Amino acid sequence: MKALSAAGRARLPWMTMILLAAALLRLLHIGQQSLWSDEAWTWYVTQAPDFWTAVLGDVHPPLYFALARLWVHLVGDSEVALRSLSALWGVLGAALILPLGLELRRHLGGSSAWPVAAAALMAVQELDTYIGQEARMYSLVIVLSLGSMWAYLRFVRLDRRADLALWGLLTLVIIHTHYIAALLGMVQGLHALLALRGRQRTEAIATLMIAAALLLPWLLGVVLPRQLGRFSSFLSTDASSWETFWRYRLSWWSQQWPLWLGLWGLALWGKRQRAAWAVLILLLWWALPYGMVWMLNLRLPLLYDYRISLVVPPIALLAALGLDALARYSRQAASFALVVMLAYGLLAVDVYRPKEPWRAYAQALIRDIQPGEGLLLDFNGVDYSVLYYLTHSLPDNVALLSLWQQRTWHGETYERDVPSFMERFRVLWVGRWNDGDELSRRMILHGYRLSERRVFMHWDNELEILRYER
Repeated sequence: MKALSAAGRARLPWMTMILLAAALLRLLHIGQQSLWSDEAWTWYVTQAPDFWTAVLGDVHPPLYFALARLWVHLVGDSEVALRSLSALWGVLGAALILPLGLELRRHLGGSSAWPVAAAALMAVQELDTYIGQEARMYSLVIVLSLGSMWAYLRFVRLDRRADLALWGLLTLVIIHTHYIAALLGMVQGLHALLALRGRQRTEAIATLMIAAALLLPWLLGVVLPRQLGRFSSFLSTDASSWETFWRYRLSWWSQQWPLWLGLWGLALWGKRQRAAWAVLILLLWWALPYGMVWMLNLRLPLLYDYRISLVVPPIALLAALGLDALARYSRQAASFALVVMLAYGLLAVDVYRPKEPWRAYAQALIRDIQPGEGLLLDFNGVDYSVLYYLTHSLPDNVALLSLWQQRTWHGETYERDVPSFMERFRVLWVGRWNDGDELSRRMILHGYRLSERRVFMHWDNELEILRYER
């Protein structure tokens, strides 16, 4: 095993503290809120008897779900277990930005401290911390983007086929993790066209074309015929507007956004011309994915800050470069700015989104259910979150049926299975979030009368708990 260099040994205690802080931020209160619908869908895929049927019913590529399925089999499917995989990716991202920063330093120069500062800023970055507590693929996208950019820059500097092959492989992997992450390949391709020359440029563009060609079977066989039409119904979106950009400043730079942007300005000011292309790729890495998704969002519902999580690494890297530029004028000022940014990141929360209280609703729903009674879910939309909590808390001798699940996955037997289920019970409980009248008609048809109604309020939504008997 190769021994650490003197510089590596000097960085080791700092990186240890940084990674411990990253782990603390991502694990603290990780199970406090209920799983929301997208996280519950992740759980559903990990439990589905037929993995591919479940994945093909979604609008995302399969790689993350395959990894999540394996993870759940190893550590279980509690809320903390489901989300801990993203926390692990988040900590790994704070670690991997260091070798990327060191590679950039070979092109940009500067002190040996700024890549460590980038790792520290990554550890406390608002959006990265937030998605590190969700059972979704966005933290993995960040890790893969760091690896892809590191391999690409190594190829740019060393012109080695091994780095080229690794970059191509990671490009293919990241596209099979999240479709929007393909925009990183566009960033690298544009950079290759502008900054590379001759055979090296040809090989870089050919590598991207090969990765795209290898995606083609999935694109033609799954995305176009089965997934593209579901985007408008499956995904919600923010507006492509100035107001959205202004709100995203908290996700990217926190309430300290003037300080972060000031450091970006210092990073861009006065760079030598031969290093300008390296700064250019960081700017493209942030601006191009956001700009492309902003425009595509006018036709498809794509724009949410977490969906373009791949822009997080350049945010930290540019700020760290700005600190290095500031240190050339005053090391004390740079150190003070870094301490202020890290303290704020550790102590303040600017990205917090309250999730629906599905855990509490499920507990209220089953509170009075007796053995031998039935439970029916009537939701006008996905109910995976409620199913998750009911699956983990419902007594074994209480039968459960979801009308939405039955329609979605067993539509051909829906009209046979639902009446058969309802005929089994004298008392039938219903969890309802639906304004339709199908349930009322079915209850009358089967001779049920409403004996109890409770309302569980969530913001302005009435989630009903109904008891029918006959």
